[in-house]
Amino acid sequence: MTNPETRRRYLKWKTSTLLTGTAPFVAIPKGRRLYPADRFNDYVAIVAQHPSESEWRLLNDLLAESGDGVFVDVGANIGAMTVLAHSTGRVSGIFSFEPSHRYCLAWHRNVLANHVDQATLFEVAVGDYDGTIQFRVDPRMPLNGKIDRGNVHFSTNIETVKIIKLDSISAALKLESIALLKLDVEGAEPLVVRGAQSLLGSGRVRSILFEFIVEFMEDMGEDPYEYVSLLIQLGFTLYSINADGALTKIAVNDPQEIVDSRRVKENAPLRPFEAINLVAKYSA
Repeated sequence: MTNPETRRRYLKWKTSTLLTGTAPFVAIPKGRRLYPADRFNDYVAIVAQHPSESEWRLLNDLLAESGDGVFVDVGANIGAMTVLAHSTGRVSGIFSFEPSHRYCLAWHRNVLANHVDQATLFEVAVGDYDGTIQFRVDPRMPLNGKIDRGNVHFSTNIETVKIIKLDSISAALKLESIALLKLDVEGAEPLVVRGAQSLLGSGRVRSILFEFIVEFMEDMGEDPYEYVSLLIQLGFTLYSINADGALTKIAVNDPQEIVDSRRVKENAPLRPFEAINLVAKYSA
């Protein structure tokens, strides 16, 4: 609280919660409003990392290229990308997945506040088997809930949650195609892909927008080189994201070069959206 900007945000948050009983919203593209979960650091996190116009453009372009259709949001948190995808006017249905009950509550509020229709939320984790799993929840790290694997995490708060494979849920829902699949699961992206090989390898997912933080995957005991190799084997071509939301095809097809080029240098500043995400398009 010694930081003047943090004090200003706290006063805004405190005033709103006292007068209205709820935290202030954060404006996102196309006139949408994003309401955080119930803690001050949830609000600060959304102020710092809310979706931008370039992210809206990226989603709009990917959905348009796929011929519009279903959007699947894995690691939905409070629904920022669910709301953003809906605001393109290109989605015929949305299926969101989030294991944290606290964020599921905020997801529902944001869906209602932004008049998002045809959206369904599953309060489960997504991975490479069907069953239950331990999930770490840390109120000090509001955007970093994660499956309880590895040692690099501040939280000792553990919840038992349901986990399901995308192959299983897509079969149950009879999903014939997915225009865009978004993955943001704090290093567990390889688990999601392993549990969706039938779906992905059949060409029923046209594009994947995924967080790709090499260190997060390694903290989880996952091999990022094998992850990239699997995406290529399943028929996907990788693209980097430009600051304006446009895409550039990654010319090399070498998993080692792709992974090593994304490693964070020591003491590097916080990276923007385009620096921690990649896009994979089905091309087989």
